[in-house]
Amino acid sequence: MSPSDTKDAAKARAEERFKKAERLRSGEAAVMAGERDRVAAQGAKTAKLRQLRLAKEAAEDAEPKAPVVKKKAAAKPKPRA
Repeated sequence: MSPSDTKDAAKARAEERFKKAERLRSGEAAVMAGERDRVAAQGAKTAKLRQLRLAKEAAEDAEPKAPVVKKKAAAKPKPRA
């Protein structure tokens, strides 16, 4: 084997290691981006639900409340002697 063949083989191995490491970094970046998107979507959903709940509570507080009518309790039957 000539020195240029060993250099070419070493260069090819180095390139393969670099490509493998680059794919790994790319995959990790994609996972992190997906996680960021998931957390952002969850935060947006929570904020929207909170906004809807507060709007509902404000609407309920603004409504005039009808007086509560209590029903009279039925008279208890007297025991027979």
